Amino acid sequence: MRHKMLQFVFSLAVLMISSMGFCQDKDPSFPAQSSLSSCNPRVTGGYGVYTYGSFIYWEPIQENMDLGLVSNATNALDLVNGDVIPLDFHYKAGFKVGVGVQFDYDNWETSFGYTWLRGTMCASAHLNSNNTEGDLLPAWAIPNFLNPHFHNGSEKWTLKMDLFDWVLGRSNALGKSLCLYFCAGLRGALISQDIRINYTNVNPAYLLIWPSVSIHQKTSSWGIGPELAVNSKWDLGMGIYIQALGEFDILFTQYDIRKTERSDQTVANRYRMVHDNANFLRYHTELSLGLGWKTFFCNSRYHLDLLADYGFQVFFDQNMFMDTASTQMAGKNSYPNGNLYLHGLTLTASFAF
Repeated sequence: MRHKMLQFVFSLAVLMISSMGFCQDKDPSFPAQSSLSSCNPRVTGGYGVYTYGSFIYWEPIQENMDLGLVSNATNALDLVNGDVIPLDFHYKAGFKVGVGVQFDYDNWETSFGYTWLRGTMCASAHLNSNNTEGDLLPAWAIPNFLNPHFHNGSEKWTLKMDLFDWVLGRSNALGKSLCLYFCAGLRGALISQDIRINYTNVNPAYLLIWPSVSIHQKTSSWGIGPELAVNSKWDLGMGIYIQALGEFDILFTQYDIRKTERSDQTVANRYRMVHDNANFLRYHTELSLGLGWKTFFCNSRYHLDLLADYGFQVFFDQNMFMDTASTQMAGKNSYPNGNLYLHGLTLTASFAF
């Protein structure tokens, strides 16, 4: 999937640059239509429409996703002495597409965008079953008075994100080189998370007390709410510019949460917990900084914009896996909901006509 998206972005860039070779303006710098009255320059005799496509390479990171703790308490004074087994987060490829319209009145414009991201991350721990000094203490199993220990553990987390943005905004020039684009609109978010965890024992002495456990949890959410953003472009000359983006939104979000836990014991071996229609307000913010290049061609009838930026995003309290575990605790669980973070590279090609 990643290679196909890279090929698509490369082919699109080659096609656009090839077209420029046949009808490049004599002066590729800014003609009259590219004045800083608008952050998105308008072409001559065009429709005021622009489209864009982005290749994204982002790393999702979520708090409170550790598999457990490997404890090797050889000192009699130590109840626990060990290392946390974290989930192995890594970068994932995705894409963004969108379309916008520039109005004739006072530099107003509107746009609609869609973002797609998928990813699967894993963690595991494998201990010597004959070593009674080293044990895996689970982070996910339902707490019980036997204080379970395991020899092996595995975790698989799947994330699916679909984001929708509609904004209406206006460009404002500040001096000869700086342009600010202020916009407001609506954001929608569909986020699904699935986690599967297994804790196993192979030593019969352990199995009698701590049978192996398998856990499956899923959260599905939809959210919608207002969005505010400001996008600044600083012209460096020769079509090169620096871009900085800041965005904030607050979404009414509804979750459906499922948890199933099974153990190898013969009776009463299953926990099932459901929490539907859990309503919350969730915040999201984004900051990015990038370097771009833009030019007109074909006598200013078309405009090409290429941008590379690196961004950081926070989806606050998006980890709802611990919501069901809290119902089994003595009192409210002190283990909070975790934030979901995204950071990574975005390569964007925009075409106006």
